[in-house]
Amino acid sequence: VEPLLPLGTRGKLRGEDVEIIGFMRRRMTEEGVNYRWSEYVLLGRDGRLLWLTEYRGHWNLARVLQRAVTVVGDVAVYDKAEFKHFQSYEAFVDYVVGEFPWRVRIDEAAEVEDFVAPPRMLSRETTAAEETITLAEYLAQEELRQAFKLAARFRPAVGVFANQPNS
Repeated sequence: VEPLLPLGTRGKLRGEDVEIIGFMRRRMTEEGVNYRWSEYVLLGRDGRLLWLTEYRGHWNLARVLQRAVTVVGDVAVYDKAEFKHFQSYEAFVDYVVGEFPWRVRIDEAAEVEDFVAPPRMLSRETTAAEETITLAEYLAQEELRQAFKLAARFRPAVGVFANQPNS
């Protein structure tokens, strides 16, 4: 698997200097169909980690939350905003390279619940060892290209993503 963004690439994303230090390809299966997406680990200031995710040309910038999110039924509440349940699934790791805050293993699994309030998405991942909640925000390809000073064009986004803003 060849990452679209090479490890070691440095840039300035949303005002923060970052470096790409890890990449993994994940998958989930729904009704016999495998869906795959990419996740990048970015090292930010003071050793803080950020995440970039990509699915079919749609990008999100995510940060792990340090405070609780309340989930009641199909609604998650964070910072006084309501996020509606979008989907639940089991995610598996297919490929990994680089540095991560844990020892990632092929076929490692996590139960995932996604909640959306465009342009943001909350994802709660649960394993036997921990629960992690990330807050992601939809990221335009042009912003990403400028942040990393990339000359290459990304493949066009296909369809509409769960938290893609409605223009």
